[in-house]
This record gives sequence, structure tokens and C-alpha cells, in this order.
Amino acid sequence: MIWISEFFYFREARAGLRAKAGKERRLGEEMKRGISEVPFREVFDQAPIGMALVGPEGRCFKVNGAFCRMLGYAEQALLGTTLASFTHPEDLEALRTGFRRLRTGKSDTFNIEKRFLHRDGRVVWADVSAAVVRGGEGEPLCFVVQIKDMTERKRIEDQYRQNEERFRQMAENISEVFWMTNPDKDEILYVSPGYEKIWGRSCESVYEQPAAWTDAIHPNDRERVLKSAKADQVSGRYDEEYRIIRPDGSIRWVRDRAFPIKDSSSRVYRVTGIAEDITERKRAEEKIRFQAHLLDVVEQAVVATDPQGTILYWNRFAETLYGWTAEEVLGRNRTEVSPSSLSNDQAGEMMKPLAQGGGWSGESLALRRDGTVFTAMVVDTPIRDEKGEWIGIIGVSFDITKQKQSERELRISQERFRRYFELGLIGMAITSPTKGILEVNDKICEILGYDRNELVKRTWAELTHPDDLAADVALFNRVMAGEIEGYTIDKRWIRKDSRVIDTTISVKCVRRPDGSVDYWVGLLQDISERKRAEEALRMAKEFSENLIQTANVMILSLDAEGKIDIFNEAAENMTGYTFSELKGKNWFEVLVPKERYPHVWEEFNRLLAGGIPKTFENPILTKSGEERHIMWQNNQIKVHGKVVATISFGNDMTERKRAEEALRAEHAFREAIEEAMPAGVMSVDTAGRQSYVNAAFCKMVGWSAEELVGGTPPFIFWPPEQIDQIQKIFEQHTHGRIKPGPVELIFRRRNGERFPVSLLVSPLIDPQGRPVGYLASVHDIGLLKESQEKLERRERQLSQAQRLARLGSWSWDLLSDTVTWSEEHYRICGVEPERFTPSYQALLHLIDPRDREEVEQMVEKALRDHHPFDLTYRLIGMDGKMRIHHASGMVKVDPTGRPLSIVGVAQDITSVKQAEETLRESEERYRSLLVNIPDAAWRVRQDGQPIFISQNIEKIIGYTAKEICSESFNLTFGRVHPADRGRVTQAFDSLFSKNKKFDVEYRIQRKNGEWIWVHDRAVMTYRKDGIRFADGVVSDITERKKAEEALAGYARRLQSLSSRLLDAQEGERRRIARELHDEIGQSLTAIKIQLHAEHRSGDRPSKIEECIRMVDRALSQVRKLSRDLHPPQLDELGLVATLRWHLDQQAHAAKLAPHFSADPLPDRLDPEIEIACFRVAQEALTNVIRHAQARRVSIELRREKAVLHLLIEDDGRGFNVEAARHHAVQGVSLGLVGMQERAELAGGRLELSSSPGRGAQVHAIFPIGATPRKRSKRRRE
Repeated sequence: MIWISEFFYFREARAGLRAKAGKERRLGEEMKRGISEVPFREVFDQAPIGMALVGPEGRCFKVNGAFCRMLGYAEQALLGTTLASFTHPEDLEALRTGFRRLRTGKSDTFNIEKRFLHRDGRVVWADVSAAVVRGGEGEPLCFVVQIKDMTERKRIEDQYRQNEERFRQMAENISEVFWMTNPDKDEILYVSPGYEKIWGRSCESVYEQPAAWTDAIHPNDRERVLKSAKADQVSGRYDEEYRIIRPDGSIRWVRDRAFPIKDSSSRVYRVTGIAEDITERKRAEEKIRFQAHLLDVVEQAVVATDPQGTILYWNRFAETLYGWTAEEVLGRNRTEVSPSSLSNDQAGEMMKPLAQGGGWSGESLALRRDGTVFTAMVVDTPIRDEKGEWIGIIGVSFDITKQKQSERELRISQERFRRYFELGLIGMAITSPTKGILEVNDKICEILGYDRNELVKRTWAELTHPDDLAADVALFNRVMAGEIEGYTIDKRWIRKDSRVIDTTISVKCVRRPDGSVDYWVGLLQDISERKRAEEALRMAKEFSENLIQTANVMILSLDAEGKIDIFNEAAENMTGYTFSELKGKNWFEVLVPKERYPHVWEEFNRLLAGGIPKTFENPILTKSGEERHIMWQNNQIKVHGKVVATISFGNDMTERKRAEEALRAEHAFREAIEEAMPAGVMSVDTAGRQSYVNAAFCKMVGWSAEELVGGTPPFIFWPPEQIDQIQKIFEQHTHGRIKPGPVELIFRRRNGERFPVSLLVSPLIDPQGRPVGYLASVHDIGLLKESQEKLERRERQLSQAQRLARLGSWSWDLLSDTVTWSEEHYRICGVEPERFTPSYQALLHLIDPRDREEVEQMVEKALRDHHPFDLTYRLIGMDGKMRIHHASGMVKVDPTGRPLSIVGVAQDITSVKQAEETLRESEERYRSLLVNIPDAAWRVRQDGQPIFISQNIEKIIGYTAKEICSESFNLTFGRVHPADRGRVTQAFDSLFSKNKKFDVEYRIQRKNGEWIWVHDRAVMTYRKDGIRFADGVVSDITERKKAEEALAGYARRLQSLSSRLLDAQEGERRRIARELHDEIGQSLTAIKIQLHAEHRSGDRPSKIEECIRMVDRALSQVRKLSRDLHPPQLDELGLVATLRWHLDQQAHAAKLAPHFSADPLPDRLDPEIEIACFRVAQEALTNVIRHAQARRVSIELRREKAVLHLLIEDDGRGFNVEAARHHAVQGVSLGLVGMQERAELAGGRLELSSSPGRGAQVHAIFPIGATPRKRSKRRRE
């Protein structure tokens, strides 16, 4: 009962009062009555939670291992401390209050949650329960404290709160709607705030009336959605798009998806989902459909081709213009449908700008399907992918035959006008103020439509448009009044044919000497065409503005500073900004920040510098922050040859890029599947050439894909002796003359080995339905053939073995409810036929209650569906033993489908399950062994390629297993010491060539350059596919080698020590005898004489007192002698307390200043370590006292991981270490040798450090492990 009595021992030692011993014994007896010692001690030491015994003054006098591990301290460090010293400052008051209530008797127990401070500084949450143990008079003897670590629970609770908060914030801030219901849809368990934004209704309304969710669905969609919800939500296939009607009457589109949540029994008990507003996407899709319709109704032919001219798109107007339907031309070359009039050189010149990223436009003669020829205006623009690769051409064309005819007529008219103009024959007239028109030229007649004779008889006022007459007369009067000499105005005339024309007239007067007007000279120019052109320009401008706004592509114009001038409606829809928001703002600050997209800014500056425009793709930021990818066709606006602005046409490529990325991922996925297929796959084209093989096929035959692809029959994997047969079958398959299905053939591997295959050939068809080759799947059926042969042999053996198998059979006649068991079935169920009547209910009674419901459900399902069943269950026989059965059965039915009976078999698989568990444990032990042993295990192929290396290899040579496996064993062989390399290589070769055991010790250089010794052993274990394998173990024996090198020196010292050991033992025995004789003998003699004298004198009191003092001195001398031989404190108090006591005793006797320090240590160290430490310290202190002439001496115990350091230092005169070692070897001094041998016998070593006049240091180093100290018989007693 040491663990309880220690409490009283320490109290006695601290107080030093023998008088309290009786009281402490009485308290001990009361403790015995209050606590059942042995059971409580076992519970205390083995408890998984922390426990501590706390004395009345609040200090711990016993703690268990769980509490030590919880706080990270050794037991010695916690003993004598208070719980408050490890308590978080904020929890101190609650702890003190609890103990105060226990001491004062207000309560016998208390329980609190508090925080402790771990040794490494972290906080440990604990559930602390304390109970008081009281004495007979009600005084508290001690407190029993239980401490349960709840740090992990607190961490999980905090994590749960954080996750819950993150989910709440996410649900409240995203636009989508999270929802959760029960499977019956009659209760809404949760709906996120997004519901109010999309549905326009409050969340509380749908909680109160769950049907409000479905009531909002558009009537045209409601039936479909409800049907899908009922059928698909619990299966996870629910994904619907439908319309909802908001309270304000507006309609929104939503996409709604649902996912089932299952409990541990796979039963759906919740349905959760997410709904998102897709109204804008639906609008965009509708807009895309509308834009696609525009291409069909536009009055221009739109044709798209690939770079080779193959037609990919042909709109409706193209059908009208050329006479071919889209179905007739798609997939054909453009030149086949409408041959071009361009020569080869012209065609080449046309393709150059297209290939360079520009466009081409021009006139060309085109041929219709009916053979007629017309002149077409063609505008071709290249189409490029996101990488800038040219992938096609889009061309727009229209018939300009009539336009060309009009242009020719216009040119003739213009030529005539130009000729008249060059002759000065513009409209001219000379007019007299009084006589009217004097003279006109042909041009003015032409303009006004009169001949010369008719025109001179008219007045200008008669020919002027009434609305312009007043302005003309006013200017005329000013000239007549002499205010001006002439004027120029635009005015309208009424021609002879009543048509109104616009002209510009310039009038100049010629005056007489008196200043009066003699005549007028008038120049008249018909500006009707200019007026019409201006009107046309106005209309064109209006048209272009409308075109910009209605175009389905982004149209953007930027000035030289990057400010936005043009921003059409398509751009507004794409970005979310309006033109009014962006007008005058810098493009490279709002939508394409130059800091984020510097390459776009560089491209803009390149265009401003006159660089050739090209197609350019870049991302933009929409108003919502979304990044979208736009493909731009950039153009420059130049004034006097200088670029002053840019205009760009952009197409949104975001969805296409996503689709292409998905397509690439799908393509990569298909390739990965093909490469991962265990079956070989090969294809041949229509010419018989091998066009593709997968990795499995290459591995199967042994040739690489490069060697196989391109080969023609007979293929290299056809055996020569089988070529004719395989060639015939190959031709029959590829020409369709054999019924589709697998065929068995013989192939050969690269090493010449033949093996059977199953070949299944399928035709490859292109999108046009034309055969382009054949695809064959090839399965190596060698193992299958072997398995079939083995199966046939097994079946013959099984027919004999079934009689011996532990397999019970049974049948259940459903009509008579009669159950019949075979004799074996009684035995495996653990029942006796004489005492047990089989029935379905009786069997259920035997089945473990945990499996009974599953068995009943399986039988009911079999009776309902008439399907066979198979299940495993636990069964408890009448003998009380648990068994595990595997049963299978089937239902027999009559022609009408009515069940007649159930028959089945059951097998006792208890031993199998136990074996599986044993195997699992064995595998776990093997894995643990590989992880925990210091050696490294390895497996290697005969060519030196490592197959497996355990992780411990990194501890030995510094390289990881991955590094070695990737470099093969060349990495390790290359680092073998040159003197050992030949021997190692020879032994490795003999391992495989002679099956000779590989067992070599050699030197190898670690990754850090250090040389170490290793012991490498291996044996060849098996062969697979002609390749030999070996398993081995490599150990680091560097320390052993060093030990062997030191062994010779140790042997010499051991011989010297051994020769003196007997002398030392005899001397010790003589010393003990002398001490006993001289000290105890004299004391006992004195006692005897004194007692005789007392007897003669009769003076009993004084003499008896003297005898007692002599006896006390004798006992003191015996105790001192006993302590010197073997101190009892070492067994009772441990190393730390004993060293402290011994240092204090010796220093006090020698008048030295002592200093002692020690790190917290485990409960107890190994006895050999403790006694070795004490003896080293004892001998070192003796040497200090005898020889050092020191004033101060110190002992320090320091623990570093698994190493214990003992240091004894003094400030004395010091000594020559080498001379002292020499004297020790010569036998002059046994103290140093004894200390060294003590350290080495305990697995440690001794280091000395000293020089004359500088004191000395004795440093003993001992290894300490996790193995608990074995207590001696004496200690247990």
C-alpha cells in the first residue's frame, strides 16, 4: 500500500516529529476503512481519465498516468504541487470556491468545467469532479479528484459553431435559395433569405404554409414540376427549370435541384436543394434564338466555311441567291456549288489577308444553280479560335448586277457633265432688269427642262419655287439698291415637267456708270444630287446608329485616351453598364483595369501607334464583378494618316470557352478511360493499317505503340504458324462475312511466348455513315483458360467433397408450414434434433436480435419478388455459443406465380470470420513491425529495380523510398564505399544467378555525406513472369562497428579491472569488518562493562541513561554504515530525492556550498540507471571532498528526450584528465574506473572535463526509454 502510505511518509519527513506517528497511523486506519485499497489503486492507475489525490492543504500526493499525460508533466513534477498552479487564471476562483465548500463541509462533491495550462503552454479543457474523504470526526483526510479531458469536445463545439455561422452567412448573402423539407414535402424545415428576393414572399409565409412554394409555380409548369418532385427528389435526379409568378405579377425563371439526405440505415429522411434565378439566362437564350433568326431573314447570303472551303453554314437568303438548299450544300466545297471567276493568282491574293487576320472584300462573278451568272459583292472575314488559329471563313454576299448597271449609267452622265463643265458649260444666264432673260446656255436649259426659246420667254420668278421666292427677291432688291453687288443662295426651281429641283445660284450685277444695274450674270448649279446625298447621308447615319444599337455583337469605340465614345445595347447587356454610365469614362479604368490586364493596354497602344489590327481576345469585368471573355475585331479610325480612335466589334466567348474546356475535359476523360482499360484496344483503317493501340495492348504483346502503329497484315504479333488462319478470320471480320461476336485466336508476345486472346471486332463509322476502319477489343484469356481447366478439376473434386462440407440444407413448405432441416444444419445451429422442433419462428428465436429484423425483411422480400436471397447473420445456439452463418435460398412457385416453398443452404462461417479477423490483426502487426523496427525492409527485381522499400530507409541513408525507387538501386550501389562495391555487386549477382543468400556488411555514404556501416541481408523469394524477386532487410550497424572497434580497448581495461575486482571486494569486506569491530564492537563492549558496573553499584538510573546514549550512537553508526553501503532512500524516494539528500549530507559534513537542480522525470527509472547514477555521484562527491579542495559543488540532472544527463561540478583545483585515465588503467586509482564501468554497465558513458586550477566536471550520460521501472521484491514488500 505504498501509494497511500507515501502521503503519511512525506508528512513525517517534512515535520520530523516522531510524536505524530501514532496519529498518522490512526488516520491511515481510517483511510483503509474509507477506501478499498487494492481495487481503488487498480482503478486509479489504469483509469483512462486523469485522477489525483489531494491532501487537506491542497497539494497532490498521488496522480495517475492519464493526468500526467494530459498536462505533459512527469509524476514527480506534479507531486507536491497544487491544482491551482496549473489552472487558467480566469478559472482559479471557481476551483478555490469548490475546494472551500468541501473543506467547510458545505458539500461533499463539486463538479466544474475549467481550463488547465499544459506544459507547452496550450490550454487543456477539463471536466473536474472532486469528492472529499472524511475521518471519523468529519475532518477532511484527502480529496479524490477526477479530471476528464474535454479539449477535443470543446474544439468540435467551437468548430460546429464556426461552421454554422459560415453557413448562415453564406445562406444570407448569396442570391440562390437553400431549402430543406421532409420527404413528404408537407413541412419546410429551412429556407434561406434568397427566397424573399426571388419569390417575392417572406420566409415566414412558406414556413406557415408549405404549399405556398408550389402555388407560386406557373400553371403551365406546375403539373410537370410536382410530378418530377415526387418521383425524383428522393433519388437525387431532380433538376427542373420552371416559371414562378411573384405577388406583383412578374414572372421569373428558376432552376431547382434536390438532393436526398440519408440516415445510417440508408433511409431518406430529409430532402435538401438549391434554387437559383435563371431569368436573365433565359432572356439571353431567347435573344440568341432571335439573333439566329435574324441571319435567316437578312437580305444577304451568309456562308461559313472552314479554311479548305467546306461549307459549314448556309442561310435562307443564300438558298434564294444561289438556288441551292442548305441540306444540298453542307459538307461540300464552296467551289463545287458556285465556282469563282477569280484566277488562281487572284484567289491566292484574296487568301493572304484572311490568313493574316484581316478581311477581304470585292466583286466576283457568281454562278447560280440554273446556270445564270451574276455579279456579287463578297465580304469575307476570318474566324479564329481562342488561340488565334484560323479555323474558318464567314462570307457575306449579295447581287449587285442592277447596281452595276446603274453605276455605268451614272458614269456616262458624269462624263458628259464633266465634259460640259470642262468647257465651262455650267448653267449660265444673262438677265436684264427690264427686258427679262437675255441669254441661257444649254446646261441651264437642261437643268430647268426648257429649251432655249421657251426659257427666254419666262421670268425667273415664274420658275422659282414659291417658298424660296421671297428670300430671292429680298436679296435682288438689295442689289438693286446698291447695298450688295451679288449673292449666292440655295433655292428650288420648278422645272417644265413640274418637278422641283435644288440648285445653288450665284448672281452678280454689272452696273452702268451711274451705278444702276445694267444686267445680271447668273450661274446655276443643280444640287439635287447633293441634297439627295445629304439626305442619304443623314439616313445612313441614322441607319448606322440603329445598326450599332441593334447589332448582336458588342460595338465599342475608344478615343486616343481610352475614353468610351460608342457603347451599343449589346455591350450594355453584356456588361450590365449603360452608355450613360460609361460615356466619357476610361475603358481601362472601369471594365479592363490596366493594372490587372496590362497586355490589353499594350495592344491598345500598339493600335494607336499604327500597328496592324488583328483579332484579339481579352477578359472584361462586368458590373457584377463577373469576368467574361470577349473576342474583338479591332479597327483604327485615322485622320490625316494618324490613328485618333479605335472601333472594335466583340463577341462573347465565355460560354464557348467553358464548353470547349468541358469538351477537352471530356476528351481527356475518354483518353484516360481508354488507357486505363484492362483490355487491349486496337484499330485499323480501311486499308488494313494499324492506326491505334492502347497501353494495355502494348503491355499485352510487349511492343510499343510506335512499333505497332502503321503496321499492316500480317502483324508482328501474329505467330508465323498462325498467319494464314488469322489472316482469313481478319478478312472475314473486316468484310462483314462472319457473324459479329468474339473469336478466339493465338497471339505472340515480343519474347516469343504464345497466348490465347478473345477478339471482338466492330466497324468505325464517320458522321456521314461511311466506314473508316475497325475497332477491336483484345482480352488475354490465358488465365481464363487455366481457370476453366482448374474449375473442371474442382467440380470433380467438389462432387466428392460436398459430403464432407459443413453445409446445412433446409426447406420450408409454405402450404403446410413445415420446415425440414438436414442433420448437419442441426449441428451448425448448436441444437439437438431430439430437443428442437424446426420452424421459421424457432429459427428467428435463435438469430441474434441485432440481425433478426434484417432476416425477416429479406424473407418477406423474397416471397414478394420471388427472387433468390443471400445474407449473413449471427446465431446463438442452445449451447450459448455465438455462430456466424451465411445462408442463401430461393422461392419455388407454381405456374400461377404462387409461392410453394423456400429451399436453401446455410454454412457456419464462424471460423472464417475469426480467420479474417486474425489475418487482419496479423497484417496490422506486420505493418506496425515495418514501421517500428529500426531496420528497413525491401523487395527488388533481378534487374535492380526496387519494388518496395519501407520508410525507415530514410533514417538509415537519408534518401526517401520514393527517391530510391525512382532512381533504381543505382542510387544506393553508387554510394557504396569503393573498397566494398565489388564485393557487394558480386554478392547481389550471386543472389539471383546462384540463388545464394545475400548477406553483406559494407560502408555506404548517406545523403549528407556521412559514411556509415550497414548489414544487408536478402534471399530470393519468388519468380513471376520469368522475373526473379528478392526480399531483404538492411540495418544500420555503425554503432556496432564502433563498439567492436572500442571492444579491444574495453577488453584490456576489463582484464585490468577484473584482476582488481576481487581485491577490491576483499578490501571492502575488510573495511566493513573493521568498522563493525572498531565501532559497533567497542560500543557494545562499553555497554556490557557499564551494565556490570551498574549491577555492582546499584546506581541504576544514571547508568541506564548512559547505556541508552551508547545504544543510540551504535544505532546511528549502523544506520550510517548501512546508508553508505546501499541508501534505502533510493528504493523509497527515487533518484532525485536521494541525490538531493546525499548532496546535502556530504556537503554539510565537508562544509561545502551545495547546489542541486533536476528536470521532471518519469515515475521511476530503471533500477540499474538509478543505482548507476547514485554510485557515480557518490564516487564523484567523495573525490571532491578528498582531493578537490573546493568551496562549491553542484549536481544537475537534465533530461533531453530519451537521454538522461548527470553532471557533478566543483570549483576546486582540478586535475589532468589524461593522467588520471592512465593511472586508472594502471590500477593506481579504482574510483575513475569504477565510475566508468558503472556508466557503461547501465548502457551509458562517462565524460570527464577538467584542467589544473579550473575545477572539474563529471558528465554521465544514460539512455532512458518508455519501459516502466521493474520494482524489486523488496520495494513491493
